[in-house]
Amino acid sequence: MRERKKEATRASIADCAFQLAQKYGVDGFGIQDIANDAMISRRTFSNYFSCKEEAIAHAAFIFDKNIDLLSMSVDINEETPLSLIKYGLKNQRVFENIERKHQIVQLGRTNKTLMLYIYGTFTEIQRHSVDALKAHFGHRYPDYYYQLLLGAVISAVIPTTDSQGSIRLPEQLTESHFNDYLDDVFLTLENGFSH
Repeated sequence: MRERKKEATRASIADCAFQLAQKYGVDGFGIQDIANDAMISRRTFSNYFSCKEEAIAHAAFIFDKNIDLLSMSVDINEETPLSLIKYGLKNQRVFENIERKHQIVQLGRTNKTLMLYIYGTFTEIQRHSVDALKAHFGHRYPDYYYQLLLGAVISAVIPTTDSQGSIRLPEQLTESHFNDYLDDVFLTLENGFSH
């Protein structure tokens, strides 16, 4: 219960930081503005984030951190780490958050510190997911396999958040486009990158 409350507070602070960044730009507000909007003290802000850029970056991944790979288990003998990740991405509200990720990446284009925190947050999501997969599958796969697999998946998802990337997705990305793109990515991974 206490952990849920802490995560809800963290999400609320991050959301306020994101809203302020959207309204004023990354450099147009400070930590006290976030604290005021979130109705917390500056000290409470500091218990959750080291700076406003970290809070903004976290706002892009509020839902992703809550993807519970372990709750998606159906039959451990039939699922693979790849199938579990695919299911998670397609069924756990990841698409709903793509536009927010895109907006935050665009803000990061003008603020290098924010971009560093965005990449750091991707790494945090990857680490959390690796731990969940290891806990779920144990030693059925070598430890490096989870890291390699999630690295490939995350690298494939990043272009959906960045209109300046080398992979061109439709200007108005729909859930259908996103799922088609994921199907192509996972088919490539399932086939071992061979065509």
